[in-house]
Amino acid sequence: MGEAMDIVLRRMPELGCSPTIVTYGTVLKGLCANKRSQEALKLLQMMVDDGGSCALNLVSYNTVIDGLFK
Repeated sequence: MGEAMDIVLRRMPELGCSPTIVTYGTVLKGLCANKRSQEALKLLQMMVDDGGSCALNLVSYNTVIDGLFK
C-alpha cells in the first residue's frame, strides 16, 4: 500500500495526472482494509489541507470512520 500511496501522492502529479476522488478513495479503502486507518486519517487530512483540488465526499469520510472502528 505504501507504493500505491507514493504513486498517488508523488508520481501522478509528476506525470501530469491529478488524483481524483476515486483515486484517493481507493487508497483510503486499501489503507483501512489493511488496518492502517491512522494513515488513512492522515491522507484524509492532507486532502482537506490541499484546499479543494479534490473535493471530499461522504464516502471518503465514511471509509475512514469505518476503518477507525474495525
